[in-house]
Amino acid sequence: MLTILMLSQMATADYVLVVNASVPDHSVSTREVRRLLSKQSCCWADGREADLILPPNSDASMGWFSQEFIGLDAVIFRRYLIERCYRLGCTPMINVEDLDSAQSLAQHMPGAITLARADQIPEGLRELIITQ
Repeated sequence: MLTILMLSQMATADYVLVVNASVPDHSVSTREVRRLLSKQSCCWADGREADLILPPNSDASMGWFSQEFIGLDAVIFRRYLIERCYRLGCTPMINVEDLDSAQSLAQHMPGAITLARADQIPEGLRELIITQ
């Protein structure tokens, strides 16, 4: 099972997880974030699909995500998602060319999850508040 490491204080991170502003879940538990990112759960509480949009492994935001948030190398994490979703018949992630593209796409996809600089969250996205 995928183990996700949570930061003790997300506000101090260089990057944060963000969601499309239409996502009704203003905050989610650590457990639910683990389930969404590992594709043990593919939907938000209201039933809309949680689409994970990721920049390339070489992007600094993926370095943060891999090292500080999920505790796995990005290549291993992506392989895990592909294998899991192959068996489940769902979309593992949407790969884009850079962080700006990830954010732009997430702004137009209800249910989307992606990454953003903590101090530069684009309009149409909001930080995902993670509770214990």
